[in-house]
Amino acid sequence: MRTLVYLCFAATLVGAAAPTSESARHIDLERYYFASPAEEIKDRQALDGLFADLQKQKGKVAQSPKALLSAFQLDERIQSSYARHEAYLRLRCRINRKDGSYCADDGALNEMADAQTAFLTLEVAAMAPSLVTSFLQREPHLVPYRYFINDAQRNHAHLLAKPQEDVLGEYAAEVSGWQYGFYDDLVSAVNFGTVKTAQGALDVRRQRNAISVNADQRVREEAFHKRYAALSTVRDPVAFSLLHT
Repeated sequence: MRTLVYLCFAATLVGAAAPTSESARHIDLERYYFASPAEEIKDRQALDGLFADLQKQKGKVAQSPKALLSAFQLDERIQSSYARHEAYLRLRCRINRKDGSYCADDGALNEMADAQTAFLTLEVAAMAPSLVTSFLQREPHLVPYRYFINDAQRNHAHLLAKPQEDVLGEYAAEVSGWQYGFYDDLVSAVNFGTVKTAQGALDVRRQRNAISVNADQRVREEAFHKRYAALSTVRDPVAFSLLHT
């Protein structure tokens, strides 16, 4: 699930105006995320504490409705905090890819999140349907998590044994985390060119959104062809990254 979300997020950033320097950014990170990089690091310690609390519930999730609800509520807090940190680090990474610290921290955070939360899906998936029904009847506050429960149980047959899933979660970054940076580097090196409009020239990659709403059909069509002509020059390595996702 995270892999799919990250791929969509990365594609959105590439398609939109992707800044390459601190001065060129389009998002006020201090306003919407953290006041400073130091503040983000400090706040990440609280997320580490949430991971530790969730780990204490490993093996106990299916013991009672209260235990299951507690695990879900804690995971919800984790996902909310994690999403904020992950978006901040990913944007910092894209603003300045030469500073590898943000990219490395983002990869480490993704790996940590997968490794620390994977057991919850496994334990929920292993619950007998009759037990799930009983829990839902005895604890109404579990009802909002019904989709997560059903999804985990539906995919139970596709999950590995717990030791293997633990290893997969631990090495998630190596398995499915390297493709994003690889794709970004490829696309950043390609010259997509520009298209002339009544308002001036627009960059096919960085101003893709502005082009897509341009009233002139010629502008949109020319940009469409230029975009795919540029992408075709790196089609083989892009296909390589997709095949390994």
